[in-house]
Amino acid sequence: MGFLGRLARPYHKNNIAIADPPIVLDVSPGADYETYIITSIACALGGLFALFASAIKAVRRRRVVPT
Repeated sequence: MGFLGRLARPYHKNNIAIADPPIVLDVSPGADYETYIITSIACALGGLFALFASAIKAVRRRRVVPT
């Protein structure tokens, strides 16, 4: 018997009904695309930040510091 079965046993003994968890679906036409667009924008901004940070580090590393 699994974990959920052990939790449900006392309820079944006392004749308390346990409902199935609800399933919520977003049926709007752009529901799938909104998630992908937000994710792609966030990843693009993170990639640009990493690109500029690495470019700045490369330029700073090339500079010769007089000793």
